[in-house]
Amino acid sequence: MNIPETFKNKIAGAFGEEGIKWLETIASRVQICVEKWNLKIDAPVTNLSYNYVLNAIDLYGNPVILKLGIPGSDFQNEIRALQAYNGIGCARLIKADASRGAILQMRLIPGKMLYVEDEISSIKHFIQVWKSIRCPLQLLSGLSSEIDTYPDENKAVIRRISKYIIHFDEQEELFLTPSYFVWPHLFVKRDKPIGINYSVMENQLEAAKPMSPEDLIKFLRAMGDFTRLQIVKYLAEKSRSTRELAGLRGQFPNI
Repeated sequence: MNIPETFKNKIAGAFGEEGIKWLETIASRVQICVEKWNLKIDAPVTNLSYNYVLNAIDLYGNPVILKLGIPGSDFQNEIRALQAYNGIGCARLIKADASRGAILQMRLIPGKMLYVEDEISSIKHFIQVWKSIRCPLQLLSGLSSEIDTYPDENKAVIRRISKYIIHFDEQEELFLTPSYFVWPHLFVKRDKPIGINYSVMENQLEAAKPMSPEDLIKFLRAMGDFTRLQIVKYLAEKSRSTRELAGLRGQFPNI
């Protein structure tokens, strides 16, 4: 089984001992899916993140994707989301086994990057995809028991009840970490020193004003440049000088 070392290190770093044990079972999990769903396995995809994803062919010769992840609530929510969307705006779910952390879905063929399209076509594609992935609030309530929907108020609230009570006094250190990825609940590190990962999105969403079509076009035009996207990526990692940015892009000033 071809499992890249970079993927192993990423899983071990993110999930610890649970991730290491899961990595040891990938080969057997793949074999179970092959026999259960009559698959012929090809190579894994080249851009693995936190799931082991393989190209495959089903019994009828159709190209499909076999996706394996660590079983749990997050993986179950992904299955529920794919079932709710039913192929609208995303890859269609064919089969799923939540207990084994396995998903079989249709294989999508990547198209052209938007930055190589003309501005009007890019905006049309963007709007089409955005409309496709939006869903009625009623669908959200079926994704998880932690989601409450309020159609009359046009909002949904994700709640996660803590099973732990944490005590700390004034002398103890408390680390507060802002995040764009934990909204709308908190992540709490219970070991000492205690850490609370909180959302910065809620206040930003409340304060943000709708962007006018003219401003949206200006923003998309500005960000539709590959060089600018590279610079944003480098600046998102840390603060950099203009000389450092030039070096990262292979542009060195004359001395």
